[in-house]
Amino acid sequence: MLRCPRCGSQRLAWSDETGHLVCQDCGAIIEDLIDDGPQPQRGQQVRVAIPAPPLGELELALSDASERAIRRGKLVRVINGVIRLRSPATKHDEEASTALSIMEFFPELKSRTERVRLGIALYATLRAMGLSSSRAIAEAARRSGASPRSIESAVRRHREAFISYSELVGAALLEGRDPLIKARTS
Repeated sequence: MLRCPRCGSQRLAWSDETGHLVCQDCGAIIEDLIDDGPQPQRGQQVRVAIPAPPLGELELALSDASERAIRRGKLVRVINGVIRLRSPATKHDEEASTALSIMEFFPELKSRTERVRLGIALYATLRAMGLSSSRAIAEAARRSGASPRSIESAVRRHREAFISYSELVGAALLEGRDPLIKARTS
């Protein structure tokens, strides 16, 4: 016979309104109080997880921002922000930032995700530096966080735009600055 874990009464009834088993003496919902998990074995030690390291400033800022965004229903922005913050390639990579600024003039290439855009920019930069295609793809994927397959498919899909883009990136590397500055000022 079932007993109420709160008061010990055996007077339990099924509530048609809520669909729960309820104690008639104290009103406790029995299904919420009963633990359906496995019973602890006697003689076995309880496993305890290793304590987590203290959170740093970045983690605390991310958790605060994510809580605010989740409350507002903007979970996608939180995920994209975390991906952007954890991207292996940084904005301090001068060649990549030059290549990304040149990409603004190629809407076909620019319409990719942020990691794939960075991967395409790094791939064009590494190819202009003389690396083989397979090695440049692997390095661009490693540094950008995008998969090699996604970079290859984006380059293959927009081959003509990528050829023009990579020529401009190569010229920018040779000149040491953005070659489109001349085109914009003249």
